[in-house]
Amino acid sequence: MSVLQYKDDLIGSSKRQQNGEWGRKYSPATVNLRLAAVRALAQEAADAGILDQNEAAAIRRIRGEKQSGSRIGNWLQKSQVDVVLKSVDRRSIRGKRDYAIVAVLFATALRRRELVELQVATMQQRDGQWGLIGLRGKGGKIRNISLPEWVRLAIVDWLLATQIVQGAVFRSISRHGKLGSQQMSEESVKIILSHYATLCGHNTFRPHDARRTCARLCRSGNAALEDVQELLGHSSIQTTERYLGKTDGFGRAITDLICAPTV
Repeated sequence: MSVLQYKDDLIGSSKRQQNGEWGRKYSPATVNLRLAAVRALAQEAADAGILDQNEAAAIRRIRGEKQSGSRIGNWLQKSQVDVVLKSVDRRSIRGKRDYAIVAVLFATALRRRELVELQVATMQQRDGQWGLIGLRGKGGKIRNISLPEWVRLAIVDWLLATQIVQGAVFRSISRHGKLGSQQMSEESVKIILSHYATLCGHNTFRPHDARRTCARLCRSGNAALEDVQELLGHSSIQTTERYLGKTDGFGRAITDLICAPTV
C-alpha cells in the first residue's frame, strides 16, 4: 500500500462519501497526526539508507487534510453525569472499582495515564482537604488536585473492599473476579467509561470527554479560568480556553463544585 492509499484509507473513499455510503473514518487532526508519523519514519529510513531520498521527499510532499475551525469535543451536563454514575452497580467488587474510576474521571479531570498510574500514597490530606498530592502528569508536570469528599469515599470503598494499601489504586479484575496485582491498562479505562456512557445513550463518549466535562462544569460553577488551567495541568491558558471554550490556593478546592450525584 502506498502512502497515498494509506491516506485515502484513513479518510475513507471520497467517491463513496459523495454517494452517502459512509462517513469519514478519522478526523483531519488524526489523519494529519498519522501522516506526520509516516513522514518522520520515511526520513529516518532515507537517512539510514533503507529508502531512496527521492521517495522520502515524495512522501514528505503529501499534504495533510485541511481543518476547518477548531474542534470543541464532547461533554456532558451535570444531570447526564449523574445518570452515568447511577448506572454503575456498586454492590460488586468490579462495580466499586468502576464507580470510583468514573467518579475520578468526571470530578478530577485526570488523563487516562494519570489515572492508571495513580498510587495509594498520592492520596493525602493538606489543610483539612483531601487530594491527589504530587501527581505527575503530561510532560512530567507536577500538580495537586483536590478530591471532592464523595469521590474520596468512592475510592476508599474500593480500597477497603480489596484491601489495597499501597501501589496502584486501580487494578485489573479477571473474568473470574480475581484481583490483579498490577495497574490497569489505559485501554481498559476507555472501555469501562464507554460501557457506562453507552448504557446512558452516549455512544461516542471517551475518557478525554470526561476530562473536558469536568473542566466545563467547574467553569460553569464560576471557577476562575486560571484555576481550571491548574486543574487540567495545562501550560498554556489558550489550551484551557479551547477546552471550555490565578488560583487562590489548594484549599479553595474548586473540584468541590462537582457534587455527588443526587439519589
